[in-house]
Amino acid sequence: MPRLNDENNSWMPIQRSISTLSQIGKITGLNDIKTERALEIVPSVTVSETGERIEDLSHPLGSRLQSGPIKADVGVSIKYQITPNVTLDAAVNPDFAEVEADAPVVRANERFPIFFPEKRPFFLEGIDYFQTPLQVVNTRTIADPDVAFKLTGKTGRNTFGVLTAVDRFPNTDTKAYVGVLRLKRDFGVQSNIGMIATTYHFGARRHNNLAGADGKFQLDPQTFIDFQVVGTNSNRNFYNPDIDASEYRSGTGVAYQSNYDYTGRNFGYRVGVSGRSRDYRADVGFTRRTNTHGANGSVRLGIEPDPERVLIGFSTRSSVSFAMDESGRMQQLRSSFDTDWNFQDQFSIRTGTDYEFARIYEDEFGARRNANQQGIFFGENYRKAGQFTMDGGIEKEFGKRVEIEFDFGITTNDFDFDFGASERFPRVSPAALLGSSKLDPGRGFSFNYEIELGLQPTDPWSLELSYEREKLTRNDTKLVAFDSNIYSLRSTYQFTRFTFARVRMDYETIDGTFNSQLLFGWSPNPGTAFYVGYNDNSNYRAFNEYRNRFDEGFRRDGQRFFIRMSYLFRKSL
Repeated sequence: MPRLNDENNSWMPIQRSISTLSQIGKITGLNDIKTERALEIVPSVTVSETGERIEDLSHPLGSRLQSGPIKADVGVSIKYQITPNVTLDAAVNPDFAEVEADAPVVRANERFPIFFPEKRPFFLEGIDYFQTPLQVVNTRTIADPDVAFKLTGKTGRNTFGVLTAVDRFPNTDTKAYVGVLRLKRDFGVQSNIGMIATTYHFGARRHNNLAGADGKFQLDPQTFIDFQVVGTNSNRNFYNPDIDASEYRSGTGVAYQSNYDYTGRNFGYRVGVSGRSRDYRADVGFTRRTNTHGANGSVRLGIEPDPERVLIGFSTRSSVSFAMDESGRMQQLRSSFDTDWNFQDQFSIRTGTDYEFARIYEDEFGARRNANQQGIFFGENYRKAGQFTMDGGIEKEFGKRVEIEFDFGITTNDFDFDFGASERFPRVSPAALLGSSKLDPGRGFSFNYEIELGLQPTDPWSLELSYEREKLTRNDTKLVAFDSNIYSLRSTYQFTRFTFARVRMDYETIDGTFNSQLLFGWSPNPGTAFYVGYNDNSNYRAFNEYRNRFDEGFRRDGQRFFIRMSYLFRKSL
């Protein structure tokens, strides 16, 4: 029966006054259903030519772009469906040249590492098996594997995942050996208990092992408790601020996290604790900060969504948190209040305020002052600031063709950590102006905003444009610590069901870097594919490290042209 207007067709009458799900019919008589086991083998070959900039003092720029030899890399991926719920994956010398590049982010003034999401298909598939409250598994730590194996699946209430890899570490002949084991058992309706273990071995001197347990317990339909505790043992270099040097030693650490969460229809709250000890290391995972322990709490309020009202839905979230290090020194005390407004016609508004009292200490950045050495900081050995932030955003869709999003934020007494953003934005602290090499972190005023425009000019053509700016000005010297502008364009054109072209271009002004990625692809199925691509890395009016000056125009620093072919061989067993 054809569907007319907005009708819902069903094999029996549906009463709108009660849940639709409870009225769905039950199919019987489907017994002894057999599913096929499949073996998929996908060999591939990638032919590429790579160019990179090398020193050449006879050249006006002091360097030139040198193209390397054309080389062919052969690889293969294997997928074996052992059972309907258990899958074995293997990859030998995989190539991910066709994967889209990471979006650029503002790297200036960052004291902690930046997280980049996984995009490579081999690691994305089944990644949920390895996720835990603490991010102890981050497959981006596997940079360029020679070999990788993955076994994932579920039998009854038991879920498991095994991941191993031999990684080619950039710019070295030393291999990194990675292993992950994940086990979890479900019980009750939405409760589970699990364990995870990881290992990372790099050469003869760097080893890291991690093991821990986690769980989630449903107390009632709205209330949950979750936890995770892990311990680590590492043999590696640890920086010691008391001697201003890295020393090779063993170190044991612990990380933990626990939350009590109540989520009602219009009201909810959450309280939790978390922490990571000084010597905690998770070399297979992602850790933003160590030597920090704290607690947090939040309350959520909202109104019942109603699609007939002008204001469809409204919610607020208020939170508080604090953190301190293992010496008992306070790191931060923070409170925030956020609101979300959802209106008719795909229109939403977000507002937020945040106040944080923060302290930073010189041993977080380098040498700690003592009787035998000077500290890394100029003046006092710590800094403090009361920081107020106001932010917000607007999102609006105009039919199916246009989407606009605008986000902004301003912060008073934001820290300039005095790293120097680039040659274009050197250090501007009082210490730097005096010629001192010591760091002199200080307060400043910062603002940021981002505009994103999504367009669908035609059904096969999509276009995304964005502009992001972030600027910080010191309070004491009134000088600009950094002013970052990022311009991005991403476009895809689907010629046919199987054929497409994709382009991405990003320009970042701090370093004057311009990156482009062009890709043409034909893929009649997920395994069989033909790709032609070109990646380019250039600089515009950027600092020339060979001539110690800023150059006009564009300078290409790297390029790669590649052709990648693969073919799927599939056999049912």
